[in-house]
Amino acid sequence: MPGTQWVVAGIVHGIALWVVMNLLVLPLRFGWHPFAGPSLAERFFSQIVPVGLPIAWLARTGRVRPS
Repeated sequence: MPGTQWVVAGIVHGIALWVVMNLLVLPLRFGWHPFAGPSLAERFFSQIVPVGLPIAWLARTGRVRPS
């Protein structure tokens, strides 16, 4: 699976960002409230695809390669 590590990293990064935002930042800022709305899978998907994968892709393509 060479070349696909950035996809796995993007998925992990997206989930980690969701966890930090929803379980740490938002409760500290606005107080704890029960989750309402979309399912957990939809919330993870909405964080992984538009946030985690682009960050991982940009990190992969932006690194300096030895010549």
